[in-house]
Amino acid sequence: MALRVEIVSREIIRPSSPTPDGLKSFKLSFLDQLAATLHVPLVLFYPGSTDQFYQKNSSYQTLKESLSLTLTELYPLAGRQKSQYLIECNDEGAEYVESRVICDMASVTEHPKLDHLRMLLPYNPHQLSSQNQLSMDQVALLAVQVNRFSCGGIAIGVCIRHVIADAAATATFFRTWARNNASCYRNVTEYIPKNYVFDCTSLFPPQDIALAFSARASKHNQIIHKTVTKRFILSDSVIKDLRKKCSMDDDHDNVNYPTRVEAVVAFLWTTIIQSSRKRLKRHEILLTVNLRKRMVPAIPPHSIGNVFQPSRAQWEAGEEKIADCKILTKKVSNDLRKMEDGYIRKIFENGNFFKGMKERLKMVANKSEEMGTFAVSSWCRFSFYETDFGFGKPSWYGTCLNYINSAILMDTSDSKGIEAWVTLDVEDMEKLEQNSEFLSCFSVSLSQTV
Repeated sequence: MALRVEIVSREIIRPSSPTPDGLKSFKLSFLDQLAATLHVPLVLFYPGSTDQFYQKNSSYQTLKESLSLTLTELYPLAGRQKSQYLIECNDEGAEYVESRVICDMASVTEHPKLDHLRMLLPYNPHQLSSQNQLSMDQVALLAVQVNRFSCGGIAIGVCIRHVIADAAATATFFRTWARNNASCYRNVTEYIPKNYVFDCTSLFPPQDIALAFSARASKHNQIIHKTVTKRFILSDSVIKDLRKKCSMDDDHDNVNYPTRVEAVVAFLWTTIIQSSRKRLKRHEILLTVNLRKRMVPAIPPHSIGNVFQPSRAQWEAGEEKIADCKILTKKVSNDLRKMEDGYIRKIFENGNFFKGMKERLKMVANKSEEMGTFAVSSWCRFSFYETDFGFGKPSWYGTCLNYINSAILMDTSDSKGIEAWVTLDVEDMEKLEQNSEFLSCFSVSLSQTV
């Protein structure tokens, strides 16, 4: 069914108070510079009970007022990127769009499709990534689209420029805006920790990133037409079975069971290697790691910006002819445990990062060696389902990022299961779904092409 979305209004929302002169510049760290040139997209769905709230607030004025307050607290989001080193906190504001959706919400959430989710967002995040760098100071860092369905429910779609926010920072924005909106509606003041703006440039000094941009451009070229994204839903019971399946045989006391994310990542990695059309000699898994609590001293947990790095685990055919779930789980777990303060600092000192990048690019370019890569970003435990604007918690949320050879993991609405949004080449996806080991787990779960 074609989704019909009618734009009602567009405007710019500015901070409720001007940013002080001493805070007019936000310096970008090396991790910010390395972030993909796109907006992080997320859509939260609130069912028809929101209609009662908006009978009293038909103009959506409360959402706009609370967004203005939020931009005062998270003031870099109202600025513009002026260079690869700097965001100017000039209070130019965020884009705000209101729309009407001519259908019931259930028709979108029960069978979600990427094209439908994109229509509920103010930008197509992938199209934005191809814009010329000269225009980056003209692009809002934050854009919001509030969509009202015929049934009375609303979907709040947000795009935040990746240069200023990773998934954890995106959760901070939602939590802050929701808290401010609920406070406006209920006329109460709620406290959450601040420390939103933290200068990471002393830990990760900015650099001239021409090499990183060329590598990243290559990555964006992989957003091609012959890919498919599928949503696999793993229930709590399936994940428990996976944790047992992926643990070492001698772990009888459950002490060293992998975490739920480790088990899901390792199992996906195992079956993707087994299902690859290529005769792989080597395969690498990248799993994003939030570094805020791992650095010494810890970086404030609610800080905006990009404070993540991927752990890297490798499988080589010379070590194990058959990709084994237990062995790959141990590799994933061991590499995650390495991601602590000393190890992270060593990655970025003395030009080590660029040396490693050159080696990986050379390895990929060497056609005599078949190497595969799969990247996983986990958005689990970021509490998106706790985002209450004053009219209840969301019934579901989704995204529309779809890089080839990647997956995004998200909590299910009960916070016990995991949704795995997997993007592969069409033929690789077909082979994956024919994998008997994959089917032994996912045959009892829901699979959808989104």
